[in-house]
Amino acid sequence: MKKFVSILLAVVMVISLSACGTSNKPADQSKEQSKAEEKKATEDNKPAAEKKKISLWHIQVAKSTGEVVNDAVARFMKDNPDVEVENVASENDPYKTKLKVAMGSGNPPDVFHSWGGGWLEAFVKEGMVEDITADLDKGGWRDTFYQAYLDMAKFNGKNYGVPAEMSSVLVYYNKELFKKYNIEVPKTYEEFKKAIKTLKDNNIIPIAIGNKSRWPGALTFIYLSMRIGGYDVFQNAYQRKPGFTFEDPSFIEAGKKIQELVDMGAYPEGMNGINYDTGGSRMLIYTGKAAMIIQTSGFLSFAKSEAPDFFNNNLGFFPFPAVEGGKGDPTDIVGGVNAYSVSSKTKHRDAAVTLLKYLSDKTYGQMMTDNAARLSPVHGIEIKDPMQKELAAILSKAKHVQLYYDQFLPPELGELHKDTTQALFGKTITPEEAAKKMEEKAKQVFGK
Repeated sequence: MKKFVSILLAVVMVISLSACGTSNKPADQSKEQSKAEEKKATEDNKPAAEKKKISLWHIQVAKSTGEVVNDAVARFMKDNPDVEVENVASENDPYKTKLKVAMGSGNPPDVFHSWGGGWLEAFVKEGMVEDITADLDKGGWRDTFYQAYLDMAKFNGKNYGVPAEMSSVLVYYNKELFKKYNIEVPKTYEEFKKAIKTLKDNNIIPIAIGNKSRWPGALTFIYLSMRIGGYDVFQNAYQRKPGFTFEDPSFIEAGKKIQELVDMGAYPEGMNGINYDTGGSRMLIYTGKAAMIIQTSGFLSFAKSEAPDFFNNNLGFFPFPAVEGGKGDPTDIVGGVNAYSVSSKTKHRDAAVTLLKYLSDKTYGQMMTDNAARLSPVHGIEIKDPMQKELAAILSKAKHVQLYYDQFLPPELGELHKDTTQALFGKTITPEEAAKKMEEKAKQVFGK
């Protein structure tokens, strides 16, 4: 009996201890759960990590090209969720002024558009542009580009930008008007003048131009001087080689031919007040009031989005005609690139350089070619459109591509070049005076 009581007591104690153990377990779980909830609440209330913000300035205001930039920015931000891009597009001329002011005030965008050449080099000399030479050498990035176009943003052996699109200047024309008035595509300057006379006689503006911003007229001046004197004359004058100046007879003759075309009535009234950026001259050719326009390949992007019927059914183009007796090669092209660079002031260098890759990769280049009728300086782009293939064939024959004078020259000389050319169109200066002004300024700028 005594043994039975002992066993019974032991069982009661085990049950009691077991009961005590059972009652403590939920309390511990509750405590742990409370701690977890407290931690989660703390995390939920914690402000999200602040994103890096970088700014991108460019001139792709046409719908077709703007969409390509927007796509590149969206792809970049998806792959880099810790970075936010302020994507700002501006018209060509306001952009130039805006960027110069921003650079001068020490508050530039992180990534910005340029055309390479002297325009970018001026900022490079002031230490405002990031050297990306080492970045290009990593992972084969450099090899994705055609070297000649990559070199347009290269100075003293260092790279300061990447090319995104190739640009070329051609004569665009209304095929229906040429057919209606039995006009053959001109191959020489005399044939060009004959076409102009036929169009003028039929009350059609021969050549649309919006020269308020001065550079559209300069495109014609460059072609004429290059066709007359050859590619090397400008290069030699710029390099201050003995015997070569900006008063070379070819520059003067180019001015005379511009004023000859003005006297023929080749251009619309008030051409120096018409704004190309806002579409004044483009509308003349879309509506059939004008038959030709001498423009960069940016015109194709505008035409594709602004006048798709005209673009698809009625738009043709041809190289600027040869000038009889001229020394220039008629296959030479006036053109350049649209490039992107990184400011040396950026606080987020790695992110900015990474954004450059999205703005110049194969996806960007293929979209520019497919959607905006632009050619890409990137290897491996498929050209599907017959018009694009024709354009590529013209470019492939060019022995030289002359960068626009105002982009090639130092800014003060480039600005004077545009001023004097606009004055030639307005006939407020003689070709000899224009050439003299350029040479005097060149001596000041170059010191010889």
